[in-house]
Amino acid sequence: MSQAQINEKIADNLSEEIEIVALGDPNHYEGTINTHRIDLIKELVKKKDFKVIVFESNTFGMYHSYKRFLKSKDPQDLFNGMYANFKCQELVELFDFVEEQNKKGDSISIAGFDSNYSGKTTMEYLFPALDNYLIDKKLLSKKEQKEYYTNLKKSNIVNLKVLFMNRGRIVAELIPPTKKILSSLEKKGNKTQNEQFLQQQLQNIIQLRDNREDKNSMSFWNRRDYYMLNNIEFLRKEYPNQKMILWGASGHFLKEPSKVNTDFFKDEKLVIIGNRLKERYKEKYFFVAYAAFSGKRYVGIGNAKIDAPKENTLEYVALQKSKEGKAESYLMNFSSQLDIPQSEQKDKINSRILGHQDTEMEIQEVCDAVIFLNNCQPYTKYKAK
Repeated sequence: MSQAQINEKIADNLSEEIEIVALGDPNHYEGTINTHRIDLIKELVKKKDFKVIVFESNTFGMYHSYKRFLKSKDPQDLFNGMYANFKCQELVELFDFVEEQNKKGDSISIAGFDSNYSGKTTMEYLFPALDNYLIDKKLLSKKEQKEYYTNLKKSNIVNLKVLFMNRGRIVAELIPPTKKILSSLEKKGNKTQNEQFLQQQLQNIIQLRDNREDKNSMSFWNRRDYYMLNNIEFLRKEYPNQKMILWGASGHFLKEPSKVNTDFFKDEKLVIIGNRLKERYKEKYFFVAYAAFSGKRYVGIGNAKIDAPKENTLEYVALQKSKEGKAESYLMNFSSQLDIPQSEQKDKINSRILGHQDTEMEIQEVCDAVIFLNNCQPYTKYKAK
């Protein structure tokens, strides 16, 4: 099948029950995979009425970035809310599609589910939002408010200066005033949507607490996924009865992480978004992972060749199937929620859905479907007009 045929097949045969679809990438620098995901999103919007596209970027920042984009139509406004490694030319096609759908009256929203700071929009809008809320309250003195803002700036992981600071101390000083403001905001009735998102951002700031000395506390990655999950639940309430597409790394979306044969994923204390979504939404959550037969991958200092699949891998099995059908792409389905024949893969097998690296897993327990693509390439960096 061609890439277009695969996407049409998924959209045509996906159960109407599905409310959340996660589209996971091996890494955040994908070009070919991004293009394929965007085409699938278009199909899901048109045929299955999905309305909210949620990126692995800061919830508060993406809310304000999207509001700005609705007025400006400038992709840069959305990129300003995202991590720098999301800033690619391929995504412009998705933003243009959303704008077109909105013009037709088919309202689509773009949001973020990450608890950490991502682009510069988070800080750009956070201080005015706090000023607006604190202006007629006596929660903090002028000196305390100034110190609080200073620590907020220093705690921003987007700011490289934080590498040379005592981040643990900075974060510890952030918590008491954040809790004080949050407590006041939580008690307020009839909150505006801006205040709802501010409240959520304050809750996300709490997750920055550095409890490395507390052996019972969650690790950084546990805290991050735990708060990401909270953000998704928050967005479900803000956009009620609207189907949602999640865009991020496959590692966050695994339905049964313990079925991946690494020490990290077998940790009993591990919190992974996909596993919790499966527990909470059961058959209403659907996860599609992507993998590459061939091409290149970004490795930090440049691009490296994606090696031909080894015989003991899922990619090799899929490649042989695709050759039989003389197809450039291949779809493996493991779920009854997609009304097409299911692939039989009951044994553990190596796959490259995580970082383009062979990792042993029980793939049918980890995801609902895998899309394999040929000649995958890293993305083209976005250049503003």
